[in-house]
Amino acid sequence: MERWRCSFSGAFVGGRQTRKTLVCLTCTVEWARRRAALRLRKRLLLPSPVRRGEGRVRGRLSHAMSRARYLRKNPTPAEKKLWRYLRNREFADYKFRRQHPIGPYVLDFYCPTACLAIEVDGSGHNFATAQEHDSSRQTYLAESGIRLLRFYNQEVYQEFDGVLQAVWFALDGGGIKGGWPLK
Repeated sequence: MERWRCSFSGAFVGGRQTRKTLVCLTCTVEWARRRAALRLRKRLLLPSPVRRGEGRVRGRLSHAMSRARYLRKNPTPAEKKLWRYLRNREFADYKFRRQHPIGPYVLDFYCPTACLAIEVDGSGHNFATAQEHDSSRQTYLAESGIRLLRFYNQEVYQEFDGVLQAVWFALDGGGIKGGWPLK
């Protein structure tokens, strides 16, 4: 029997050769054990021990988290325009998060230090059902201590300076720090 050095453990043992690598018997047994555990975990739909995190329900992402990811990847043009000024602490040195889930709702922009949420709404929010949903969201956020600023897409397109000024006043409390917030 030949003596080989195992590619994984480094031990000199007799073993078998698989796909251009030399593997000892103990490493082969360990591989089989890990594969069986992985198959069992997939069959039972148990969460992976490494992938635990925020927003997970039984190993899967919650609806709000998966919706937030989808909205982050597919922003509206008005959200893109506003995000260019809010990202990377460029606006009054406040950190904003985009499409941030809070409870069952997903906020367009959220500043955790100022507890301020910014919503950019399209024309679909003029319907009665959307207005009911918006009012229930607003009461939920108010109970959580989060202030809400709401702008329509047309305001972002046509009166962009006014939108930035409203955000600045909401963040700064009416100009306490002073100076225009853009770097």
